[in-house]
Amino acid sequence: MRVLFSQTNAGSALARVPCCSRLRRLLAVCLALAIVLLPGSASAATPSSGTVSQTNSTVTWTGQVPTVPAAGSSSCSGPNNPGCDNFKLTIIPPDPTFGPYVVVIQTISQGTDDWDLEVYDPNGKLIGSSGNGPGTPNSPEVESVTLTNPPAGTYTVSAAPFAVVQPYQGSASLQHLTATALGGNGTELLSYAVYPNPNGVSGGEPSCGVDWKTKKVMYQAGLTTLRVSFNDCTSPATARWEDVSFITTSLVSLDAILFTDSHTGRTFVSQLTGQDSLSAFTDDDGTTWIPSQGGGIPSGVDHETVGGGIFGPPLTRDPNGPIYPDAVYYCSQDIATAFCARSDNGGATYGAGVPTWTLSDCGGLHGHVKVSPKDGTVYVPNKGCNGLQAVAVSENNGITWTVRRVPGISAGIWDPRSASPRTAPYISAATTAIACR
Repeated sequence: MRVLFSQTNAGSALARVPCCSRLRRLLAVCLALAIVLLPGSASAATPSSGTVSQTNSTVTWTGQVPTVPAAGSSSCSGPNNPGCDNFKLTIIPPDPTFGPYVVVIQTISQGTDDWDLEVYDPNGKLIGSSGNGPGTPNSPEVESVTLTNPPAGTYTVSAAPFAVVQPYQGSASLQHLTATALGGNGTELLSYAVYPNPNGVSGGEPSCGVDWKTKKVMYQAGLTTLRVSFNDCTSPATARWEDVSFITTSLVSLDAILFTDSHTGRTFVSQLTGQDSLSAFTDDDGTTWIPSQGGGIPSGVDHETVGGGIFGPPLTRDPNGPIYPDAVYYCSQDIATAFCARSDNGGATYGAGVPTWTLSDCGGLHGHVKVSPKDGTVYVPNKGCNGLQAVAVSENNGITWTVRRVPGISAGIWDPRSASPRTAPYISAATTAIACR
């Protein structure tokens, strides 16, 4: 809105109108200026909102570059950031006869633009994100978030303009949740089922492991350790939940972690106490427990992680010998330095903590320690090391560490995750995927 005044005629013009009319005009001008000067409201897509339901399964929109874009940031830090493009998505769940469903949300950039995607629930909590690198004119960047059986409500789809000059195309689609067909190894359908804990125990920040020898699942949440046994002789399979918590790992905690060594079936539970942890391990899926030292000294005060695997050369262990065959690592972070300590006796005691990086190398949260089953190399991912996500690597059984940054993956929001299959290690960049919840 523009308000034009003629310097020579403004006074006479105001003099000729009645006082009340003059007041109304002044109020209108003040209101217009107030609207202009108000703090920026959240930038909206075109259209600014839409609904998906059983009868209206797909909605599309065009995302707009904000007036003052939050350039260089992969996060909107909330559902109402005016520096991001925000689309309000109302989800109406289908009829129960529809069965399990998902809502697939996607954004497609143009050219070499780099839009990142975040989805916030009706309460403003971040529930999904995607942050790929920029695409090309022939292969534009696509970001995707899938919500499984989301409850009814109005969600916010926020697009962060990391490096953009053009609008993007957005879509949300309500679809059946169907089994995924396996390729190459048969035709049996792969599907998932939900087995809620019938005892109603809090499931905050869970971690889980599987003893492949007994096929039992060990589940840790808060101060509770649970064992889940599945009966596959029925269809669908049934699950039995048992509380197998140990006294020293169910007293107090700042952070709960569970790890099961896939080679041996030994499960470790660690409860952070500050400078160290209360810990115990079991070789019979929680029937009996052995207390542990907890971790190495020095160690960090936050975000402890336990992992294990084969020793790397020149250290070797007989996998069938009387001594525990795998190395066990306890890692944690401080404000400026992170540490990892190695146990050579199956987690009963640990050696000294060794710095994996310093504040000059990295900051922020690290992920969980992983050991390569191929050669014993140890990996600890970090969400931010001088502007890039990275992984600290030890190729000598935790004696020394080297920070290796991942090209093209900017510093993330949360702790990343690394994995070490037999072929090649990889890092899942600053995202969270939890199968046990």
